[in-house]
Amino acid sequence: MKLEQLFSEIKSLIKMGNKDDALDLLEANYEAVKEQMNAGDKTIQVTAVLDVIALGYAAVGGFKMVKSILNTLNEIVRDLGDDEPLLDSILTHMGSMHSTLGRFEKSMLLYTRALEILERNHGKTKFILFY
Repeated sequence: MKLEQLFSEIKSLIKMGNKDDALDLLEANYEAVKEQMNAGDKTIQVTAVLDVIALGYAAVGGFKMVKSILNTLNEIVRDLGDDEPLLDSILTHMGSMHSTLGRFEKSMLLYTRALEILERNHGKTKFILFY
């Protein structure tokens, strides 16, 4: 819920033309989560916060920061089990951001892992496309 509020606030600031305020909010949250990580916290909660922060930076065009956060996220999700809540969504967001940065191989690896989690949790579905 708090993450949704954070992302909504960032989007609102951007829509109102307050990009600098959005960047300040992102930076403050990033600094807070960095402190948690430095203390050894590399849980799904930290991962979810980093995901939202990376999405926020992408929304303001801060792709250098997105790249840096994605590198950190890659290290963390590598060690997380596939049974973690929200991991499939985070992996999908990460895949999308990697794709935006032109990192298609990393993107496909993340999408594949997310799909495997979804199939394990919900079963395989066969899709029929109609044209």
